[in-house]
Amino acid sequence: MRRFNFGELIYFLTLCFLDIFLIYIMLTNKVDFYVGKKMIIYVFFAIIMISLMMIFQFPRIFTTKSSENILIKSFPLILTLVLGMISLNNAGNFKHILLNDKIANTNHEHKYNVDEFIKLINDRTIVINEENAVILEEISMNPKKYLGYKIITDGFVCKENYLSNNQFILGKIVMNCCRADAEVFAIAAQYTDIKSLRENQPIKVEGIIDSTQIYDKGKEYTIPLIIVNKLN
Repeated sequence: MRRFNFGELIYFLTLCFLDIFLIYIMLTNKVDFYVGKKMIIYVFFAIIMISLMMIFQFPRIFTTKSSENILIKSFPLILTLVLGMISLNNAGNFKHILLNDKIANTNHEHKYNVDEFIKLINDRTIVINEENAVILEEISMNPKKYLGYKIITDGFVCKENYLSNNQFILGKIVMNCCRADAEVFAIAAQYTDIKSLRENQPIKVEGIIDSTQIYDKGKEYTIPLIIVNKLN
């Protein structure tokens, strides 16, 4: 009769599910919710290392039971996997809460020297990237100053009830390492074919900066609005 070690099987399956989870968030671009773009390379390394561990772990399934408690060894990995799945499921709500605060709050102070970034604007065209996303805060605080400027930026789609039917919030989360140092930036956008956009869908837009009024919790706010001309 062939030997079979149930504990080693549990550990193998735990590694397998953890590897599948990491591959899933990479393929669906949801890894950005956990780590910054500079750290994504380490997620690739983690996938490779876990895959190698699975290869070496598989033969141990067909061994006699040892005195080692596999469940205790597997528990940290199982806990990591469960917490990761829970946080991924709540990612949309997390983004909505942070973005709503950014849209309504136009009185915050800049953490960076925005003037240095403003100097880089050429020909009334603003190109937003990971390094200068703080410009979105400057635009939110002074929407009239940037009316008519062309803007190119990327982010994710966040639909809200207080916006018009063809409007949405374009959110951008910038992380150097992980969620602990995450910074959230947001700007409203208007697109004619908004029904084709999915919630939390990553997109890149080109458009012209305009302004609009929103009503939220009985208050009126004037906020900048990107009139989207091109979307990828």
